[in-house]
Amino acid sequence: MCEPIVDARCLGHTLRRPSGRRGARLETTQDIHSARLAPPPWRIRLISVPPRYRVCSSPALPEGQHLKFSIRLEGREEECLLVRFCGKAYAYVNRCVHMPRPLDCEQDLVFDRSGRWLRCSMHGIVYAPETGTSLSTMCEGQQLRAVAIVEEDGEIGVADFRVTAVRPPAG
Repeated sequence: MCEPIVDARCLGHTLRRPSGRRGARLETTQDIHSARLAPPPWRIRLISVPPRYRVCSSPALPEGQHLKFSIRLEGREEECLLVRFCGKAYAYVNRCVHMPRPLDCEQDLVFDRSGRWLRCSMHGIVYAPETGTSLSTMCEGQQLRAVAIVEEDGEIGVADFRVTAVRPPAG
């Protein structure tokens, strides 16, 4: 005997499972859709990929160093910092959370003397390079605005939906 498990009369089929057995025999595409074992073709979700903009070659950004470049982020021109820490590249809008000044506004440095933290040269606000999170008591927990980047095939580029243009560093 068979027991009905899905009533798909609108499609003209009734899917049945043989008694005492797990599963069901699916014979048509309509059966598969009516049993909800596969999404209907009109419900397949497309995955979009952000546009990519080249910034520099990977060797151009040595460990513990930074490069500056410009982007158009959500319709506004912004200066960004690209830093390499522990072998990985990170990018942030070059603006301190304490005051809207570039991190390197007084010195052309963004890492502190130890090379472990990002540091604003004006007031000394310190950030974790991996997350952009402020560790200073005055702004604790606030974050630099991150920009999504990719590093592949010896190139570093921006891959962020919010960015519509990139002007690479000079030189």
